[in-house]
Amino acid sequence: MSKWRVGIYLRLSSDDDDDKLESNSITNQRNLINYHLSDMKDVSVYKCYADD
Repeated sequence: MSKWRVGIYLRLSSDDDDDKLESNSITNQRNLINYHLSDMKDVSVYKCYADD
């Protein structure tokens, strides 16, 4: 069985204006995507792109 190598793209929400290293919206998006991908054994994340 071959694996799909995917890139994930995360973008900043305009509601998140804190001066943290990473915004809450980026963290939440990453967690949500990784949660859904954890059940997909034929998918591996190649790279994560974030517009923070």
